[in-house]
Amino acid sequence: MLVGDQIRLKQILINLVKSALKFTSHGTIQIISYYDEAKELIQVRVTDSGAGMDQFEKEQLLYMFSKKEETGTIDGEVMSHGLLICKHIVENSGGLISVTSDGRNKGTTFSFSMKMTVP
Repeated sequence: MLVGDQIRLKQILINLVKSALKFTSHGTIQIISYYDEAKELIQVRVTDSGAGMDQFEKEQLLYMFSKKEETGTIDGEVMSHGLLICKHIVENSGGLISVTSDGRNKGTTFSFSMKMTVP
């Protein structure tokens, strides 16, 4: 059992999985997590095989994150402010969140870490 803000961890996972479902009409969504005991961090990756992002779209997402805007678009699809909420929760917990994609129709991976301890 890990001790930390489990409610916020669930909120992040729900938001990232909802986003993956929205942009993955067929294919897979994979959630991988592990605990880094030395750093007392849970590390999580949510990977989908969906719409993916080109470089411009990734830059828009990073801009959205840095400017604290509430919505952005990927190929005309609106991203909910759920991704922005994830960013704030993760960063307020002392963690990091990132996004990677190899391009359009090649899926997307959101990775994040949060402070958690083992009692």
